[in-house]
Amino acid sequence: FTAEKDKIWFLSKMKHDAETNIKDFFEFYPEEPSYWVDFLRDAPEGQEEEDEEMSFEPPKIYEEIPSFDFVRAKVMIYMSQFNEYIRGYNMDLVFFMDALKHLMIVSRIISNPRGNALLVGVGGSGKQSLTRLASFIAGYKFFQMTLTRSYNTGNLTEDLEFLYRTAGLDGTGMTFIFTDNEIKEESFLEFINNILSSGEIANLFAKDELDEMYK
Repeated sequence: FTAEKDKIWFLSKMKHDAETNIKDFFEFYPEEPSYWVDFLRDAPEGQEEEDEEMSFEPPKIYEEIPSFDFVRAKVMIYMSQFNEYIRGYNMDLVFFMDALKHLMIVSRIISNPRGNALLVGVGGSGKQSLTRLASFIAGYKFFQMTLTRSYNTGNLTEDLEFLYRTAGLDGTGMTFIFTDNEIKEESFLEFINNILSSGEIANLFAKDELDEMYK
C-alpha cells in the first residue's frame, strides 16, 4: 500500500476479522507488533591474550528490538561500513519507518537457508538497496547478472554455475538479486523456478565437473 488511508483500512480490517474469527486467541496478541532481528550485538573486543578459536564476528542473536531509534542508529553504522568496504556502490538511504521494517523483514528472510522473497514496489523505492544492505549485514556477498545486448541462456547458465560454485562448493553466503528487467528470455523463468522450488538445475554441471567437485 502506498497511501496511508489504505494501510489504516487494511490493518483495521485484518484486526476486525481476526477478532471475529479467532476470538479465543486474539486477546493474547499484543496491540502493537514486535520486531525481531539478529544484528543488534557488537563484535567482542580483542583481549591481550586472544584465543585462536575466538570469533570476532558480531554474534547472531535473534532478539526483540528495544526501539526503532536504536535499530536506525545500528543500521546507519552498517551503511557506513558498506560504503567503506563495497566498491562501486554509494548507499545513502533515508531510514524512515517503512524502510526499517522492510529491511528487518528482508534480513530475516535471507538469514534462513534458501530464503527468498518477491519484492514489489515502484522503481527507485529502494528494494535492491535494502536487499544489498541486508546481505552485507548478514555477512553475505550479493550477485546480480550483468546484462548485455547479446545476453542469452548460455550466459545465464555460466552465471548460475559461478553462483552455485561460490555458494555450494565454497560455502560462501550469497544473495542472488534478480529483477524483472533481467528476464530477457522466457526460458530464464524456468531456471528461477527450479532454484526456488528445489534448488537444483538439471544438467547445470557436466559429470566430470561434478566428479571433480565431489573429490
